[in-house]
Amino acid sequence: MRWFNFEQHGQRRLGAKVGDVFADVTELGNGRLCRILDLLRLDGSKRREFETLVSTRASSLPRLAEEEIHFLSVVEPESKFMCIGQNYADHCREQGIAPPTAPILFAKMENALAGHRETIPLPMTTTQIDYEVELAVMIGRTCHRVPREQAMACIAGYTIVNDISARDHQRRDGQWVRAKSLDKFGPNGPFLVTADEVPDPHGVALWLDLNGHRMQESNTSNLVFDIPYLIHYYSQDITLRPGDLLSTGTPPGVGCFRKPPVWVQPGDVMEATVERLGTLLNRLGQAS
Repeated sequence: MRWFNFEQHGQRRLGAKVGDVFADVTELGNGRLCRILDLLRLDGSKRREFETLVSTRASSLPRLAEEEIHFLSVVEPESKFMCIGQNYADHCREQGIAPPTAPILFAKMENALAGHRETIPLPMTTTQIDYEVELAVMIGRTCHRVPREQAMACIAGYTIVNDISARDHQRRDGQWVRAKSLDKFGPNGPFLVTADEVPDPHGVALWLDLNGHRMQESNTSNLVFDIPYLIHYYSQDITLRPGDLLSTGTPPGVGCFRKPPVWVQPGDVMEATVERLGTLLNRLGQAS
């Protein structure tokens, strides 16, 4: 199943893609679910009932034209948006550094949230904007100090993140949060793809095209720390709840390590693709 958040006539709605059908499922069933987070907060049996209802009635639900959908972030402002740095072995090699001995965590603030096809504003305060395609995991149930062997059962699904970064801010600050939390610098989506559709998240290809030119390309088999370890590791200290997102790092090819460096400019189009999940597209707006 593929879930998405969208806006229609100024209202938040919940959508599902079943086969080739894009359907509005907001009013389906006994309750009114307006976002993915509402769905994830249902108990297990009610969530399964709703999924079954969507699967069996998709063809009779109000249909949406994909090109007209105003996609929203699959992550909500009240959820955690956690990211991992330097988590691809090949990305570490392009930097000339050894892989870290423990995961490196940072977070994006809620103002960084953006959806598929949203325009990303280019602030006047930075001239070194970089792109980073990532596979992200959305948590489906509360987990605290979860054993590694049970961690995969905590996953609701997967999505795509473009971890846009202001490298000049990052270098000046000596840490990463501001550089990666500028307005709309955390586009994600377009879908939350349920875990059953991605049987092996450690063997999927991912890449990013900038204006049609391939810039990044790798496979999640190159992760330094795999997904169950990341969930296990951080749940020792940070309780993870339904709707929290954990983005797993970016592969090589980012602009800052190219010679000469490549910085995203107004009008540029970034297409971040993860196998089995689809493509997240965003354009850079004018500086303001």
